[in-house]
Amino acid sequence: MNNTDKFPFTPVKYPKIKFEELQSIVLKINNFLTNPAEKNLAVKLDDSLVGYIYFIIAIFCEILALLIAGAGLFITCNLDKEANIVKLSRYRWFGTLGKTVFQYSLNEITDVKLEQIDTSIDEYFFRVILVLESGDNLPLTPNYTSNYINGDSIVRVTKDFLELKYKDSASIQIT
Repeated sequence: MNNTDKFPFTPVKYPKIKFEELQSIVLKINNFLTNPAEKNLAVKLDDSLVGYIYFIIAIFCEILALLIAGAGLFITCNLDKEANIVKLSRYRWFGTLGKTVFQYSLNEITDVKLEQIDTSIDEYFFRVILVLESGDNLPLTPNYTSNYINGDSIVRVTKDFLELKYKDSASIQIT
């Protein structure tokens, strides 16, 4: 190596260190090159702060994702043939903000259907509902989804469990 050779000191073109630190590194390198008695040069560039910042951002994003997921509506449906009841529990924030429980007789359930809504972009969304004798619909899923196959399988399993007859129209439409 001589006075005219060049090689990058860092893998990035513009390292995130202060100008004074860069001047100090340049001074050490120049002193090493001008002093032939020096056998070794050790210059340490510590950019671990950047790693810590990325780690903190990742932890923040994970906590934010948990908070968003916890804010969603959770529905638990228990169908009990021995007690002849269906119990729907609805809660948010993992139950810390309270829980609403609805209880009905299994005899009140007349059908299990996929409720379908049509969007303006010619796409359909579904959710599973229990139809009661009173005409009320009890949603078993908190949100509409585009997954028809999953919803249809829930309808079939629930109908089999309740021993309800299959009708030609497995879904109802809401516009």
